[in-house]
Amino acid sequence: MPSITALQETARAESGAVFLYLITIDHANLDDPIRVVFDEDGELPLHDPDDPRPAVISQDRGFYTFPVGVQLPSEEEDDDRHQARLIIGNVDRRIADTLRALPDAATVTIETVLRASPDFIEESWPGWRLSMAQIDTLTISAELTVPDLSQESYPHQRFTPANFSGLL
Repeated sequence: MPSITALQETARAESGAVFLYLITIDHANLDDPIRVVFDEDGELPLHDPDDPRPAVISQDRGFYTFPVGVQLPSEEEDDDRHQARLIIGNVDRRIADTLRALPDAATVTIETVLRASPDFIEESWPGWRLSMAQIDTLTISAELTVPDLSQESYPHQRFTPANFSGLL
């Protein structure tokens, strides 16, 4: 749930609050997750591969600034709510090389924080799977999907005397 500060800032006609989008790409084969940050007003300097310092530290995790675009699912009735798109500028070839080396899909978590309070997660979208990555010299573009739980049966068991003897 967003903080009162974030809610108040988003309700104002003009606000000085800046939201940061923290993106974590993780996989069992990675020693450390890939962490990138998107600064919506563009004031954070882009990551310099020769500089190991992160641009943002949130909850003791370092995030590096890359040109990033995230297209979250819309809330339109006819839109596919289980798919988002992630585009990262291929500034540092190590990200592309790492993603190419993974044997299967990585998991992605997208979080928003206020620049003034990066340790408080305003919103979080965990559980995305990175799929269909297209990597070229300029960008890394991938689809982010989550399982469609609306197709799962509910409840997962039938309430029959064989399964629940107390029903008789």
